[in-house]
Amino acid sequence: MVELTDEKLYPVTFDVSAFSQEVISATENAPQVASAQRKDLKQVIGFLTYMISDTRNNVVSEGSFYASDKDFGSIEISLPEGGSTNPSTYN
Repeated sequence: MVELTDEKLYPVTFDVSAFSQEVISATENAPQVASAQRKDLKQVIGFLTYMISDTRNNVVSEGSFYASDKDFGSIEISLPEGGSTNPSTYN
Protein backbone atom coordinates (compact mmCIF):
# COMPACT_ATOMS: atom_id res chain seq x y z
CA MET A 1 0.00 0.00 0.00
CA VAL A 2 1.24 3.50 -0.86
CA GLU A 3 1.87 5.83 2.05
CA LEU A 4 -0.07 9.09 1.87
CA THR A 5 2.03 12.25 1.67
CA ASP A 6 2.02 15.32 3.91
CA GLU A 7 -0.59 16.93 1.65
CA LYS A 8 -3.77 18.32 3.18
CA LEU A 9 -6.19 15.41 3.63
CA TYR A 10 -9.93 15.50 3.09
CA PRO A 11 -12.49 13.23 4.75
CA VAL A 12 -14.17 10.78 2.38
CA THR A 13 -17.18 8.60 3.21
CA PHE A 14 -18.51 5.79 1.03
CA ASP A 15 -21.36 3.69 2.36
CA VAL A 16 -22.50 0.45 0.74
CA SER A 17 -24.47 -0.82 3.75
CA ALA A 18 -27.77 0.20 2.15
CA PHE A 19 -27.04 -1.58 -1.15
CA SER A 20 -29.19 -4.52 -2.05
CA GLN A 21 -29.20 -7.40 -4.48
CA GLU A 22 -32.13 -7.71 -6.86
CA VAL A 23 -32.63 -10.93 -8.75
CA ILE A 24 -34.92 -10.60 -11.76
CA SER A 25 -36.27 -13.62 -13.55
CA ALA A 26 -38.15 -13.87 -16.81
CA THR A 27 -39.47 -16.75 -18.85
CA GLU A 28 -38.69 -17.50 -22.48
CA ASN A 29 -42.33 -16.91 -23.49
CA ALA A 30 -42.65 -13.69 -21.51
CA PRO A 31 -39.56 -11.48 -21.82
CA GLN A 32 -41.03 -9.01 -19.35
CA VAL A 33 -39.98 -9.23 -15.74
CA ALA A 34 -41.86 -12.11 -14.19
CA SER A 35 -40.74 -11.54 -10.62
CA ALA A 36 -38.12 -9.74 -8.61
CA GLN A 37 -36.58 -10.50 -5.26
CA ARG A 38 -34.64 -7.87 -3.33
CA LYS A 39 -32.30 -8.73 -0.45
CA ASP A 40 -30.36 -6.55 1.94
CA LEU A 41 -26.60 -6.74 1.26
CA LYS A 42 -25.99 -8.38 4.67
CA GLN A 43 -28.29 -11.24 3.64
CA VAL A 44 -26.26 -11.92 0.49
CA ILE A 45 -22.64 -11.63 1.65
CA GLY A 46 -20.93 -12.25 4.95
CA PHE A 47 -17.59 -10.53 4.30
CA LEU A 48 -16.77 -7.37 2.32
CA THR A 49 -13.28 -6.21 1.31
CA TYR A 50 -12.56 -2.84 -0.30
CA MET A 51 -9.52 -1.21 -1.91
CA ILE A 52 -9.08 2.40 -3.02
CA SER A 53 -6.34 3.10 -5.54
CA ASP A 54 -4.78 6.24 -6.96
CA THR A 55 -4.72 7.05 -10.68
CA ARG A 56 -1.58 4.89 -11.08
CA ASN A 57 -3.40 1.89 -9.51
CA ASN A 58 -1.41 2.08 -6.26
CA VAL A 59 -3.57 1.02 -3.31
CA VAL A 60 -3.92 3.97 -0.90
CA SER A 61 -6.51 2.46 1.43
CA GLU A 62 -8.01 -0.95 2.05
CA GLY A 63 -10.11 -2.69 4.63
CA SER A 64 -12.75 -5.30 5.26
CA PHE A 65 -15.97 -5.89 7.16
CA TYR A 66 -18.02 -8.82 8.40
CA ALA A 67 -21.79 -8.52 7.91
CA SER A 68 -22.13 -8.63 11.71
CA ASP A 69 -19.90 -5.54 12.19
CA LYS A 70 -21.71 -2.48 13.54
CA ASP A 71 -20.13 -0.26 10.86
CA PHE A 72 -20.57 -2.80 8.02
CA GLY A 73 -20.03 -1.16 4.63
CA SER A 74 -19.28 2.33 5.89
CA ILE A 75 -15.85 3.48 4.71
CA GLU A 76 -14.55 6.66 6.36
CA ILE A 77 -11.02 7.71 5.44
CA SER A 78 -8.97 10.81 4.61
CA LEU A 79 -7.34 11.26 1.20
CA PRO A 80 -5.35 14.02 -0.51
CA GLU A 81 -7.16 16.14 -3.10
CA GLY A 82 -7.64 14.39 -6.46
CA GLY A 83 -5.83 11.34 -7.73
CA SER A 84 -7.96 8.55 -6.23
CA THR A 85 -10.43 6.32 -7.97
CA ASN A 86 -13.76 5.08 -6.70
CA PRO A 87 -13.60 2.27 -4.20
CA SER A 88 -13.59 -1.25 -5.58
CA THR A 89 -15.40 -3.79 -3.47
CA TYR A 90 -14.97 -7.53 -3.46
CA ASN A 91 -16.85 -10.21 -1.62
